[in-house]
Amino acid sequence: MCGRFFVPEDHLPPEIEALFREVSKNSEKPALGEVRPGQKALVLARNRSRSECRPFLMKWGFRAGSRMIINARSESAMEKEMFQDLMLERRCLIPFTSYFEWDHRIKPHAKMRIWPENLNAAMLAGIYRMENGESCFTVLTRSASDSISHLHDRMPVILPFEARNDWLALSLEDPAGYLQKHWLSDMSYVSMERQISFLS
Repeated sequence: MCGRFFVPEDHLPPEIEALFREVSKNSEKPALGEVRPGQKALVLARNRSRSECRPFLMKWGFRAGSRMIINARSESAMEKEMFQDLMLERRCLIPFTSYFEWDHRIKPHAKMRIWPENLNAAMLAGIYRMENGESCFTVLTRSASDSISHLHDRMPVILPFEARNDWLALSLEDPAGYLQKHWLSDMSYVSMERQISFLS
């Protein structure tokens, strides 16, 4: 699953910085640092005319009664009425540098920072919809890669920046199949407690 992701406040990777500057011209600034559900984040999607990919400000989480849906299983999204049309028509990407998971084998649970190996930045695959005139997104997930499956059995679907045109293409007919072939599986991780100790 994915309940927190990170976008650095300083020294943004060039790919994210360019998108951040563009979306900040016409709206409030996206959340930076540790981004949580309910906050507005930088998201890449097709514009209203569907003619080009642009950065937008979107809130993290769909409403379903009293629940907030922040993740959707990529393997079964095409089979669910809530997500099927979104997978076909309203796919998006969320730039990030790392995300967080809790190692439940340790008590108290250890917070782990996880990121794609050898990459400064990548994108979370997502889908979005409109709620009361506001764009809201959820992050697609999949079975965890072998390198981090001991931390959690699920992880967000992560794509490289180079995949953005393919994932957002109007011609993409099998989104779930595309994700199975192009997701990034090699992950690195570190305990946040150890990282703080090292930095101090």
